[in-house]
Amino acid sequence: MSHPDRYDDRSPARRTAEVVFVRHAQVYGLVNAFLVAIWAVTDFGGYFWPIWPMLGWGLAVALQGAATYGRWRD
Repeated sequence: MSHPDRYDDRSPARRTAEVVFVRHAQVYGLVNAFLVAIWAVTDFGGYFWPIWPMLGWGLAVALQGAATYGRWRD
């Protein structure tokens, strides 16, 4: 994170993309925590079915993060 007195040279589109990514990652974490809680209450020790939404959606979050913060972005 940059120093607050420094000029923020990121474009408005870049700042928006970063905010959108952070929100996406937060929602991903919350929803998957909820799915794990459902699994733990209903079938703890059984087949861990939340892995499938975690992997699928996690790939989308990872790709969005790479596009937002990747070195080729600038």
